[in-house]
Amino acid sequence: MGSAPFNLEAYDPDTPAFHEFIGDLAAMLSLFRTRGAMEAIVKSPERAETFSQLISDLAPQVAQGVYGNADRSFLRSADNDLKYSDVRDEPEVHRRSQVLSGFAFDMFEEVFRIRQQWDQKGGSGSMPRLADSQDYFRELVVTARHMARMFLRPLDLLPPGSIRFQEYAAIILDLDRRSFPDDARGYRKALERTMRKRGIFPAESERRMGADGGFDNRGLIERDINMIRSSLVGAYRFLDSNRRFFRIPENVDLRVVGLATNRREDDRGFRPPPETIIQYAWDKHMNMSKSVKAQGLERLVLHPGGTVMLDDNVNLL
Repeated sequence: MGSAPFNLEAYDPDTPAFHEFIGDLAAMLSLFRTRGAMEAIVKSPERAETFSQLISDLAPQVAQGVYGNADRSFLRSADNDLKYSDVRDEPEVHRRSQVLSGFAFDMFEEVFRIRQQWDQKGGSGSMPRLADSQDYFRELVVTARHMARMFLRPLDLLPPGSIRFQEYAAIILDLDRRSFPDDARGYRKALERTMRKRGIFPAESERRMGADGGFDNRGLIERDINMIRSSLVGAYRFLDSNRRFFRIPENVDLRVVGLATNRREDDRGFRPPPETIIQYAWDKHMNMSKSVKAQGLERLVLHPGGTVMLDDNVNLL
C-alpha cells in the first residue's frame, strides 16, 4: 500500500501503525499465494502440526528472504495477544501495528477453522493433520483468497488523512454485511468476536451505516456516472452540486484527491458491477495558542474530507 492522500500529515498515531500493518498483511497473504512454497511446506518432513506453528515457521523464511542476515529487531509477530488498550499511548508504530496484525492472524485462523468445520458437514470440526489430508493445501490457498477480499477491499473506502483502527474495523463489518447479509458460515460473528478480543470493535456511531442497508439517495443531483468517472473535474462537479447532501461546507475550497473504479471477481469467476470511488478533502486552518506560537508553530492545517462509493446508477453505497 502506498501512502493515501495526506497520510504523511496525519496526526493520529494509528495512521503510521496502519501503514506498517498493511506491510505485514501483504507479506502474510503473499506466502499463501505462492503455490510452490506452500507445496514444499506441506510436504516437508519437518512440517508444522498446527496452524499457528505453520505461520510461525514461515515468518522467519520471509524475513530471511527480504532482509537477509541483517538485524531487523523491529519485525513484528502476528501471533500475539496485544489489545488496543495495551498500545493506546504507545508512540512506537511497529508495536502499535501488532494489534491489527494480530487481528488479521486471528481471523486467518478463524476462517480456516470455519472452512474445515463447514467441509466436514457436522464432523468434529478439528483440523486434519497435514499428513492425513490432501485438502489442507487447497484450504490454505482458498482461506488466503477470502482473507484478501475481507481485508483489502476496505482500503478503497478509507478516508484521506488519518486512519483509526476502529474505523477500518467498521468498514470491514459493513462490507461483509452488504456482501453476505445472512452470514451463513459465521465469518461476521468471528469478525465481531475477534475485534472485541483486540479492543477494536467499532463504536455504535461508526457502525450506523450497515444497520439499515443503505442511504437515502433521493437528494442527489448530477447523477451521471460517465461524467463523474471522466475526470477529477467531473467528480468535483458531482460533489460540489451535492455539498449539502455530503455535509461539505459551502465556503471551503473542496478538492478531489482520488478517483478510481474497481473491478472485482469472486472464486467462481462472477464479476459484480464496478464501483466508483471518490476521495475528497479541504483545508482547515487552526490557529495555535500563544504558548504554542512561542515555540514557532503559528497554525495547524487539517484536512477534513471523506470517501464516497457509487454504483453505475450513482447510488451511494
